[in-house]
Amino acid sequence: MDKYGRDQLQRFLRAVDQGLSARTDVVIIGGASLALAYGSMHATKDIDTWGNGEAAFWEAVDAASKSTKMHIEVRPTPEADAPYDFETRLLRNDLNGLTHLRVFVPERHDLALMKMARGGGPDLDAIVDLHTRFPLDEKTLLLRYREMQFMGPPERLRNSFLGLISRLFGDARADALEPSVPLL
Repeated sequence: MDKYGRDQLQRFLRAVDQGLSARTDVVIIGGASLALAYGSMHATKDIDTWGNGEAAFWEAVDAASKSTKMHIEVRPTPEADAPYDFETRLLRNDLNGLTHLRVFVPERHDLALMKMARGGGPDLDAIVDLHTRFPLDEKTLLLRYREMQFMGPPERLRNSFLGLISRLFGDARADALEPSVPLL
C-alpha cells in the first residue's frame, strides 16, 4: 500500500474540495493530521476522520480518488482513545485553495495522546517528531492523560504514557512522575 506525505494529502483534499458545492467540515485525526497541520515527515497510508461526515463529503472523496488517481483510504473512526472533550480544542487547518472544505485537526497534546494510545512504534516516532517541531508540555500531557477515555487495559495505557514521557523528557522524569500517573 502506498504512503502519502503532506503535499500529496493537500493535493487530494483540494480535489475533494472541488467536488463539494457547500461548506463541509471534516475532522482529520492520526498520521494525516500530523502531516497536514504539524509538518511531520512521516507518511501515512490513509486519512482517518472523526465521525461519519456528510454524504457529499464521501461522494467528493470518491471523485477525488478518480481524478487524482491517488487511492488514499479515507475512513471514519467512530471511536478513538482520546482525552475527554478533545473536540472543544480542535484547530482549523487552513489549506490554501480550499473553497468549501474546512479541515480541523486535534490540538498537538491531544493528538500525541491519541497516537500514544494506539501504541505502535511508528506512532511513537511520529510523536517524537511532533515534539521536536512543536514542543509538548509535560504538565499538559499529564492533565490530558488523566482525562483519557481508553477502551483497552488500564495498565497498557499507563505504561504507554510513562514510555512516552521517558522518550520525550528522559527516564528520570518518567520515574519521578510514575507515582502520580493513575490507572484509568
